[in-house]
Amino acid sequence: MKKFIVLISLLGLPLATWACAVFPIVHNYYMMNVINTEQTEPESPDFQTSLASYWQAYTGVKEGFFDDDCALLIEAAKLKKDAEMLAYVRHIAKYQHICERRKEQWDYPSKDELALQKAQIQLMRKAALNYLGQRLAAQYTLLLMRSYLLDANAKGILVAWTMRASRLPTSIYKEMCRNIYAYALLNSGRREEALAIYVSQGDAASIQWATKGFEDYDGIRSFYHENPNSPALRWLVQNFVNNMQEAVDDEPYMEPGDKESAFKREASNFVAFAERVVREGKSYEPALWKTASAMISYLNGDLKKAEEKSRMAMTMSGTLCERDNARAIHLLAVTALMREGQPFDADFVTKELRFLDGKRNPKSFELNYYGRVLDRIMTQNIIGYYAKRHNINMAVASRGMCERFHSPADDDEFQYSPGNGRYLIYEEYFCDLDSMTADQLRDYMAFINKKHYDDALEAYILTKNSFRDANYFNDLLGTKLIAEGRFAEAIPVLKKVPLDYVDHQGISYYMVRRDYKKPRWLVKQPVDDEWDDYGERSSKDIPLTSNQKIAFCEEMNSLEQRYKLANNATRSELAMQLAVRYYQASCYGDCWYLTHYDKLYGDSARAWEKDYARQTMAYLDVAKQDKRLRQEALYARAFVQNSLFLNGFWVTYDVGEDYPLTISDEDWRLAYDELLAYIRKNPTQVADYVTKCDIVRKEMRLAGMAYSR
Repeated sequence: MKKFIVLISLLGLPLATWACAVFPIVHNYYMMNVINTEQTEPESPDFQTSLASYWQAYTGVKEGFFDDDCALLIEAAKLKKDAEMLAYVRHIAKYQHICERRKEQWDYPSKDELALQKAQIQLMRKAALNYLGQRLAAQYTLLLMRSYLLDANAKGILVAWTMRASRLPTSIYKEMCRNIYAYALLNSGRREEALAIYVSQGDAASIQWATKGFEDYDGIRSFYHENPNSPALRWLVQNFVNNMQEAVDDEPYMEPGDKESAFKREASNFVAFAERVVREGKSYEPALWKTASAMISYLNGDLKKAEEKSRMAMTMSGTLCERDNARAIHLLAVTALMREGQPFDADFVTKELRFLDGKRNPKSFELNYYGRVLDRIMTQNIIGYYAKRHNINMAVASRGMCERFHSPADDDEFQYSPGNGRYLIYEEYFCDLDSMTADQLRDYMAFINKKHYDDALEAYILTKNSFRDANYFNDLLGTKLIAEGRFAEAIPVLKKVPLDYVDHQGISYYMVRRDYKKPRWLVKQPVDDEWDDYGERSSKDIPLTSNQKIAFCEEMNSLEQRYKLANNATRSELAMQLAVRYYQASCYGDCWYLTHYDKLYGDSARAWEKDYARQTMAYLDVAKQDKRLRQEALYARAFVQNSLFLNGFWVTYDVGEDYPLTISDEDWRLAYDELLAYIRKNPTQVADYVTKCDIVRKEMRLAGMAYSR
């Protein structure tokens, strides 16, 4: 299957990784999280990691333990001649198969299959009850409780927990049994006990299910009056505040009127109730309620109130996670006040940013709570502060600092191309850099390498923004200089970039296969850039032997110098050579990688760049004065004008330009009229490449004229 998005092919990543769409990062992470700081959405506890460690130690293999009905585990047990483990694993395979079948909603099991499942469950239960060994006692106890779970037998689960599971030593298997026990408690009318287990395990998905219908203000109040220290209140308060935040974040889309009034009324009622809970002193966790009140004040725009409340919450009793939430929301409020022009202590802000940075997980793609808070504070407040004061260098440097949060610390993705993809997940920093002129980028490069800082916050941000090396910036600066037509300046900058660095960029795949000296209007240079299902190119990589950007600059510099000194006899030929190169290096040409890092469906010259396509037209206007070059120049002008009118829109390399087109733009019409006039005047001299143009053929048919040679 064709992979149409060339932008993605530049990543050096399989398309399956990113599917077929590109989405920007939305920096509106929830600011309340007191249940499980590693999760962004309500999820069940991560039992799989510990289980994987157990099976990895047993098999010596890292993954795939439960694939193909546990084939790997069965084979390992057979090789070890471990009959005890083999019997257990076969039961696990049957249990897994039953679970998978019950998930299937479109293929309901037959009567015979249900009978088979029932028999298999009974065999599992019998094996678990009859197991008398010690080595796999925890595993068989879990199997017993799972067999009761498959039958929705809450009573059986409760007995199994009391008589067996509760007596097991601490282990991952006991925790999994405990989670099943909580299910039985919940379905036996003992909700508070079940919730206590779910909260202790950080099982947000089960808490959400157990508290369904109590998520609003009235539901929270009801839970509180029943038990001021109900473990469910952590989840309910967190969920309520985050729903309020989402409503505020989506406020531009909120319909005015009743919905908006209801939202404000609900928020106001909750704040009053939360403050009353703190005053009453019945809750053991006033920090939770005060922090929630602070966050809603923040969402309502009362930043000073939010700062005061969150500062107080930091000193109140509560879990460590709740006090961390208070501290995070306090910094959110402080930096928002800073953004709006209030005086601030740079040393304090820096210390708090370091606190958040120190508690985020640097080895995970998924940001934990501290990373999410840090991201929102930086993007919405710190960057906003610098942007409001037109300190573009610090705003961009802050963006660079944030970009690093979204990649594991040991990920070497950042060693390579500046343009992994303009709009992909890592590339907001690149977008900021890409929007700079070459001079602005050069100034920014000097700024981030300065040795003396204005304050602690500037020092911290610039120090954290040091993962992009000189090669990254020199390659980007050199490319920008080419895009601005400053070829002589680009050469020494690009020569600082090692060839190996260029060779590891996604664009090298195209660079090694294309030639900017071939006229695009006469020669197609398609590249087989498909990916297979395993993320591999269909064509082998060919190493670069030189940096084509340097050769291009040297040629362009020489040609333009010669053009300035040319006489009438040589000027037209030089103009044609320059036109060929300018168009190929434009965003429409085959060699777009000389001036950019990606190829978009529709594109045009950026405002700060030299318009290569327009420059092409200017040189073609000179070339067409020469009789020898006139036909090609006129044809090329129509071709280029087509790109300008369509903004380079394409679907695939070979298909996009072959769609039947209708001339509807005035400049486009003039370009084709001039070509058609030449054909009418010289019908015996029409070149083959002109006769293949569908627009020319159509216009000639309408005129009742046939080509002749």
